[in-house]
Amino acid sequence: MDALKQLEALIAAKVSIIRTVLSLFRLEAKLAGLSVFPLLLNVCMLLVIFITVWLTTMFLLGYFVALAFNSFLLALFVIFLLNVGLLLGLTKYLSYNLSNMSFQKTREYFSQNQSAEHEKLKKTDHCTNCSDG
Repeated sequence: MDALKQLEALIAAKVSIIRTVLSLFRLEAKLAGLSVFPLLLNVCMLLVIFITVWLTTMFLLGYFVALAFNSFLLALFVIFLLNVGLLLGLTKYLSYNLSNMSFQKTREYFSQNQSAEHEKLKKTDHCTNCSDG
């Protein structure tokens, strides 16, 4: 009888722990939901500020190039080349990061092991699951 009471208490304690953990997850999710809007607002404001600073920098750089060489077209061309160069550099960096995130070595390891396991399987000549019998 004593063992049954201990077992019942153990089960009740485990259920209580599970309920507490679930309520903690619910509260954390609610808190995260409340902080999503301020986070998005902050990211949007940072994006606006970044774009403003970038455009101002490009305008000033173009202005100084135009003053130095007395050519508006040369200033536009220099700004265009700078932006294209930065775009290509960032694209290359992005592709590098994406390739690092793809677990390339892990996929190669598992594909090699999987092909080796398939080669070890015994080949069958009869067809037990064929529809024509």
